[in-house]
Amino acid sequence: MEQIIIEIRAAEGGQDSKLLVEDLRDIYLKTARVNNFDFKVINRDGFASIWLTGKKVKTFFKNESGPHRWLRIPPTEKR
Repeated sequence: MEQIIIEIRAAEGGQDSKLLVEDLRDIYLKTARVNNFDFKVINRDGFASIWLTGKKVKTFFKNESGPHRWLRIPPTEKR
């Protein structure tokens, strides 16, 4: 069995950043359920840590390593 830990941390952005952490946590948990991975979740304010265990879990999540940056564009901004 392989094991990995996924950490999601809120950065600047206040409440929006914390909501994004919750959304990402839910996405990863749904993915774990669909692929029959075992998981354990630790949540804190603006932080989520997910321990995943399963066959080929490292291969499945290999592209999720490193920092990711999400930029929210307000609906009032014209592009």
